[in-house]
Amino acid sequence: FDAFETWIGEIRADLLVLQEVPPDYPGDREALADLGLVHSVRHPNGLFDMAVISRYPVELTDIGNYHYRAVLDLSGQQIALYNVHLPRPILDYDDWRLPSTGNQYLNNVFNYDETERNREIRALLEIVRQEDLPYIIAGDLNMSQHSIVYSDLAVFMDDAFREASTGLGATWPVFVDFLPPLLRTH
Repeated sequence: FDAFETWIGEIRADLLVLQEVPPDYPGDREALADLGLVHSVRHPNGLFDMAVISRYPVELTDIGNYHYRAVLDLSGQQIALYNVHLPRPILDYDDWRLPSTGNQYLNNVFNYDETERNREIRALLEIVRQEDLPYIIAGDLNMSQHSIVYSDLAVFMDDAFREASTGLGATWPVFVDFLPPLLRTH
């Protein structure tokens, strides 16, 4: 956490939108308060929580299957923020799972199924079509820009990485000794 908070201080973040947050974080983290990140909301999402930690007041207003909506107050301007953590596009049904190869990444390829994730993305898009406030969707969508459903999202919003960054931005896979990150995931 110390290294993470040092990095947050270096980039002078105003807002953190986190997924897979341990239940005890941020707790009583003095470093976040020193950075002015004193407002937060969190919601459980499976084994871990999703959290928003902000310099600005934030209020949880709605909870969906794989997301929640919070409203940020940026000096009188309200912004809807959707913190999203969608299911991985991997079959989790024991009846359908192919025999294990012993390799997590090969298993992911053999059991790839984006049906549930894509259904949740389209449901989220229906929600934001009705949104009255300017909005931000941030989180772990468990997809890449090469996913077919990515174009459905691109119709309604800009890709922040494409707008503000350079390079590949590869983030997946992680924690693999023999492979660097190869895909930019959202």
